[in-house]
Amino acid sequence: MKKVLRMTLVLIMALVANVAMAQKVVTFTAGTDKGSQGTASEADNVEKDGISISCDKGAFAAKQYRLGQGSKTTFSTTTGTITQIVFNCTASADAQKYGPNCIGAATGEYTYEGMTGTWTGAATKVEFTAKAQLRASSIEVTIALGGDFVATPVISGDAIFAETTTVTITAGEGTTIKYTINGDDPTDDRGEVLNYTAPFTINQTTTVQAVAYKGGKASEVATKTFLKKALNGEGTMEKPYNVEDVIALQKAGVAPAKNVYVAGIVSQPAEAISQYNDINFYISDDGNTGNEIMAYNSKYFKEANYTDMKQVPAKGDKVVLCGKIIEYNNIVELGRGNYLVSLNGKTEGEAQKDTLTFTASEALAALAADKQPEGVCYITGTICEEVDTTGLAQYGNLTYKISDDGTAANSLIVFRSKSFDGAKYTKDFYLKKGDQVKILGQLINYVKEGTTEKTPEVQANSKLISVNGHTTGVNHVTIDKMNANAPMYNLAGQRVSKNYKGVVIQNGKKFFNK
Repeated sequence: MKKVLRMTLVLIMALVANVAMAQKVVTFTAGTDKGSQGTASEADNVEKDGISISCDKGAFAAKQYRLGQGSKTTFSTTTGTITQIVFNCTASADAQKYGPNCIGAATGEYTYEGMTGTWTGAATKVEFTAKAQLRASSIEVTIALGGDFVATPVISGDAIFAETTTVTITAGEGTTIKYTINGDDPTDDRGEVLNYTAPFTINQTTTVQAVAYKGGKASEVATKTFLKKALNGEGTMEKPYNVEDVIALQKAGVAPAKNVYVAGIVSQPAEAISQYNDINFYISDDGNTGNEIMAYNSKYFKEANYTDMKQVPAKGDKVVLCGKIIEYNNIVELGRGNYLVSLNGKTEGEAQKDTLTFTASEALAALAADKQPEGVCYITGTICEEVDTTGLAQYGNLTYKISDDGTAANSLIVFRSKSFDGAKYTKDFYLKKGDQVKILGQLINYVKEGTTEKTPEVQANSKLISVNGHTTGVNHVTIDKMNANAPMYNLAGQRVSKNYKGVVIQNGKKFFNK
């Protein structure tokens, strides 16, 4: 009896072992299994045990995995079939962001509860779209293994071409490949199914579908569209894409992962400025609705905030925008963070030619009368109090007050301002009380939420034009000698003697040694 029980137990254990060997779970842990991006603004990828996770706007080198708003994330494997993906998020589905409710899947079934989202299905490639940013401490991917698994073939070639392109299809060793170029199902012998033996050339817009066979087993069908089209632009500031280009690039799946420049005509203007001081509007090539793209959460020149509807591009205005091409809910758009580069042929730099110049007292008077300029303007003054360096270390900005005569009376706040050309201030160069400055920024009457009191100020992210008559930070150095015993270095970082003449750094301070 004991022998029978022992044999039964062995058989059960063997069965369990076989079941366990039929699949594996690969866990991606944030902070351990890393990609290359720390913020969810560029494309990122992380791979482990034959599984790849790719996101066109992700951060896999941060403390949590981040799938950016509007991003597409693809899970793929060459070792089996993905049957389950579990997202262990940092927020619950009840939250407005970061939770498992922030994404959806193109195939299979996706459900979520609490802080966990679970996808189930059977595929070698699974794609998710994020309607809001998702953050996960870990992601668990379950792979079904087996000797009868056949990897999906890979179709390659120029997705957009002017005249012709060569198409290559590759698959696993020992497989045969069948494909179609007319829309027929390559697994259906009743269609016009071709046997792949070598690369081939196409000269018109074509959708290629392919399937791999091995031992009577078939892979999933691979599909790739090749678009015959000469693009109108190059995505640069000098040669921006037009709207037709953008739609073609996105639909063909070859939109650049970086920011590009896009020209168009406003077809549907923004109705209001959002609480985040950005706008949503549409552009097309002819100014009409229909074949258009959306500028989502778009910012003003140089990524500045919109503060007045008079700044907002109107219907029919010609604009050039800079941003990243994405698609969300079947709408092609320039994603969050795009910004205005040109409005009716005038760039920010050209607009500055007509920009007004105010003294501190003139700026205060204009704000008091609600007659401040709609856009940026020059403001001059003398820093009249000690500079607030709270934001220096982390953000490189300064907050300070200026007046006409350097006294605290009748002073204007310059809020979170940046250095020359919008660069960050550093510990080696920042402003101090008594400096005479000229800045370029936007005058606003700031109203704190829940109050009606107006605070006149220069809006955040203004930039320095000159200080004490100088237009670069190298000239803005002190002439005070520091501790004579401290070592001195030139601007190349080389240690120099006390007899060295010129600009030096000593005790972390820059000054002119005579």
